Amino acid sequence: MTLHLAPDFSGARWIADELRRQDWWRLVTRGPLCFEAYARLRFIPDPTYPGMSENDFEAPEDLPDEQESLQRVLAALTGHTATPDDLFFAIWEGWPSGVSQLDVPKWSLPNRQFVLLRGASADFRTWRAPQWPNAYGDELPTPAYVWPADHAWCVTEDVDPHFATIAGGAAAIDAVLGIDGLDIVRDDPYVEPPFYF
Repeated sequence: MTLHLAPDFSGARWIADELRRQDWWRLVTRGPLCFEAYARLRFIPDPTYPGMSENDFEAPEDLPDEQESLQRVLAALTGHTATPDDLFFAIWEGWPSGVSQLDVPKWSLPNRQFVLLRGASADFRTWRAPQWPNAYGDELPTPAYVWPADHAWCVTEDVDPHFATIAGGAAAIDAVLGIDGLDIVRDDPYVEPPFYF
């Protein structure tokens, strides 16, 4: 099995509908506001002072890989959806290795366009869309959004923040908070987190 192009964008309409109650920047960086509980998966620690640049952060050699971290989060979330084999993956077209040049329909939010793929969480580790001919080698682009068909949870990771937002039911968020070796903290979606500049 592999991820495949979604035949249409109807499965993403619920996220676009969120634009009625939040602006585009909030939606693409923090995700939908319709869930019981939230957490942030930090790929690097939050900045320690206002105006801190990511260039000022000295990453340790054992910093977890973003793809691997996301795979572990998705594995923990799989038990918290009735549709674990039917997930959507929205890949931002702005990645430098050819996504924007793919001759496929793209799903749009303000200031962002995505290739929308569909498949099982287990397929994410080795995925290739048929129209995506090994453009990335071993370095796959991280999805901007991942959600199951039943909308039980949603993971949002925009290209700009240093974290991904995980939203779902209380039990789903408790499950991801229990993952060893990842920097995951509870989140309040109505409180702006610290950003690097």
